This record gives sequence, structure tokens and C-alpha cells, in this order.
Amino acid sequence: MQDNAGVKIPPPAIFIVPMAFAVLFNHYWPIYTMTPDARWIIGSVLSIMGIACIGAGIFQFRKFKTSLVPITPATAMLDKGIFARTRNPLYMGLLSIYVGVACLFSAVWAILFLPFMLIAITKLVIEKEEAYLERRFGGAYLAYKSRVRRWM
Repeated sequence: MQDNAGVKIPPPAIFIVPMAFAVLFNHYWPIYTMTPDARWIIGSVLSIMGIACIGAGIFQFRKFKTSLVPITPATAMLDKGIFARTRNPLYMGLLSIYVGVACLFSAVWAILFLPFMLIAITKLVIEKEEAYLERRFGGAYLAYKSRVRRWM
């Protein structure tokens, strides 16, 4: 049995690919819904929140000396700091940046692609990581899972 989550696709790619298509679609078939001021304010705030969330998650990975890369073995179960609030702060951060960039570029297509992207990240990454962490850390991870939500 492999000692990793078996994730085949780099998680950031699951966010980047639909955004690239959304920006392309928006170029040819634009859909406008917000004023420029609103989209810059909302987009900037969401993007900054996403960067902060990712930064807090990375800090915990480094503090506990475990890898961010889902194809390497987990050496610690993270349940402190931001991981006490959400089991997936890096994906929460990427999601916040994704929606923020969608606002900044007025890429309504990105919002339309959002449900598919969330299904993809859940099925192709999160569920595999959770199954691996259950095997790796057993009851401790199950207890963590019961008290901390997947998304905030």
C-alpha cells in the first residue's frame, strides 16, 4: 500500500484550468454583473483573504515539518492553528482567490464553472487525502474530522 494520498493531479491545477477557460470565455462572450469599483474591492478582499489562508496553512505545515505535497507521506496530523477551523485551509484559500480573481476580471464564467471545480477538488483530491489520513492516523483523524468542518 502506498504511503500517500494517491492524488494524481496537482490541486492548484484544478483551480487554474477552469479559471483559464473562464477568462478565455469571458474574452469572447463577456457577461458583466458588477461595477468596476465593486469588482475591484470584492476581488481584492477575497484574494487577500485567500492568500492569508494559504499562508497560515503553509506556516502550520512548516511548523510541524510535514510536506504540502499530497504524493509524499504525511509525518504529522495538523489540527492546530487554521487547521482547527477548517480541514482544508489551502483549498479554502485557493477557492477564495479563485472567486476573487473571477471578480477582478469580471469573469462570470468562472463562477459558472465553480460547482464543477468544487466537485473535481472534492473527488480527485480531498476524498483521497481524507481516506489516506484516516489510514495513517486512525481514530485521531476521525475525531478531528468529527469536530472540524471540511470547509469553513
